[in-house]
Amino acid sequence: MEKDLHIAIDGGGTKTIGVLFRKNGEILKVIRREFESNVWISKKGVKDKTLTRVLELINDLKKDYLGELKTITFTIPGFTFVNEIEKSYPTTKVTLVGDHEAAHLACFCGEDGICLSIGTGVFSVYFCDNNRTPVILGGWGPLEEDTGSGYYAGLCLLKHLMKDFENDDYSEESKLLIEKWNIDKADIRIDLSQKLYGKNCKSRRDIAALSHIVSSQAEKGSKISIDILDKCGRELADLVYRTYLRKGGDKCPYSVVGGFKKAGKYLLDPLFDQVNKLTDKIYYVEPKFDNYIGSVLYALKLNGVKISKDSDAVKNVIESIKKI
Repeated sequence: MEKDLHIAIDGGGTKTIGVLFRKNGEILKVIRREFESNVWISKKGVKDKTLTRVLELINDLKKDYLGELKTITFTIPGFTFVNEIEKSYPTTKVTLVGDHEAAHLACFCGEDGICLSIGTGVFSVYFCDNNRTPVILGGWGPLEEDTGSGYYAGLCLLKHLMKDFENDDYSEESKLLIEKWNIDKADIRIDLSQKLYGKNCKSRRDIAALSHIVSSQAEKGSKISIDILDKCGRELADLVYRTYLRKGGDKCPYSVVGGFKKAGKYLLDPLFDQVNKLTDKIYYVEPKFDNYIGSVLYALKLNGVKISKDSDAVKNVIESIKKI
């Protein structure tokens, strides 16, 4: 029986997921942690804690399992602690890669298509040159507002609060935001400005987390939140369509992964509707796997394992994940 161990860690603006697995595709353990690992956009305090949290995650994954830890693969954009991880695990190969191929593998398992990844940030990706070269659109980060993402929905909610303040008439969304961020009602302008621009300002993750207010209020029928999600969905459709045009205009599937997808029908229905209005040559399919499984598949691929829907490794992934 194979005893060597491998770890894949998938992370970003809000959460980090670690997976322990073997080279044959058998998944042994999955651990989800709520911490930000995309540290190039993090505040200093978050950065200081990230390395400790990642090392704890690795230790918790491999404990109770015998065998040499052969590889650790990070599919985390902006992770800056590879050298420190290598010092802690000098006999382990540590690799940092982007999350684009992992997301695409989660959607299509090596087959053709357009992957739209929506979470704290957003990007779309397809592959050319016989599935060897990724072509990425979007993903420019907060400067470009990550249009259509959870962060973007949070920004829309903040702008709505600013208008409510100026009109001196507060919606339920604004009241919930004030409560969540503990904004001083006696001086909203000053306190909100401090929270956005001051020394201890809110992080990108904090702003993206406001999308939960939008999602929950949309489910309750609030037009304000429904309109925000509608706007996000149509922006995402534009990104999918631009990706389709860049790809050459051939008929192909597209799929959506990422945490912001949980916003549900008020986000996805406008996305699907707008794509259908723009073209009838691309069609939606559900992703084959969750994002973190895409990270496992990418790590396996980097270790020379063939990845396709019919490969033994993928079959082992499917069977073993049912037992986790």
